[in-house]
Amino acid sequence: LGKSVVNRCIGLYQDLATKDDGLKQRHQASWYCALVHIASTQERATRTIRELAEANAAAAGKKEADLAKQIDKRVKQISKTLGLMQPGAYIEDQELMARFVNRLHLSPQICKPASHISKEAYKFGLVGKSPQTAIMAASILIVAWLLNAEAKPLFTNASTIAKEPEATVRAVYRYLYPHISRLLPKDFVCQ
Repeated sequence: LGKSVVNRCIGLYQDLATKDDGLKQRHQASWYCALVHIASTQERATRTIRELAEANAAAAGKKEADLAKQIDKRVKQISKTLGLMQPGAYIEDQELMARFVNRLHLSPQICKPASHISKEAYKFGLVGKSPQTAIMAASILIVAWLLNAEAKPLFTNASTIAKEPEATVRAVYRYLYPHISRLLPKDFVCQ
């Protein structure tokens, strides 16, 4: 974690200490992960709840899915206690999109159109209750193929970086495919 995220975590912890609320549960890994999630989101270096659950499940002696649910619950509790707005949608996070694109070894020029597709799909409700990271992964795949990227990512690669099952990313892609022309930015040019 970067220094700014660590400092933000310390600040959140101190705010909770002054309210003397939530500290009774501080010995749980989910509580610390929730602090990291909130702090990283505020510092625009988002670590998704799934990423945190995957990284800490073994140390906490829990299943990833169970830890992810607990982290989400703690994020809501801490946000309510401190009067914070709930962390924003991942789809709105440009840095997270850039990190996903970078992990797939793709050009940064993919970020802007992929973000646009994700936001539009979410806005129009085309993807139902699909995970936001799966929407982002499918959007990256679409743009990479439309721009004829040199090393085109596969569904397997995209699902790995999004921490979502491949079937989920494929399902989101199938939802988006018939609507690609209206989801793309107006100035987008296929290669």
